[in-house]
Amino acid sequence: MPTNKKRNKKITLIRKVEAVEKCTVTRNVEAAAREYDVQLSQLRKWRKNYPKIKELATKYPKKFTIDPGKKVENLDLEALVFG
Repeated sequence: MPTNKKRNKKITLIRKVEAVEKCTVTRNVEAAAREYDVQLSQLRKWRKNYPKIKELATKYPKKFTIDPGKKVENLDLEALVFG
């Protein structure tokens, strides 16, 4: 039975910056959300985190998230595995 579930899209930080700047310039969040095919709530979160997204987008243009990930708990094991 086919399902019509939307797949999660990975959007780079550069595209997120473009989307936020678009809705800031046009003052129309709904239109920018439609254009970039994202939910309004997601675009609002990007606007809230815009300074951090912009900063990381200049350093890592192909990165998808501002979250650094889980911290390493056992440095000795990490060094042993990844040398």
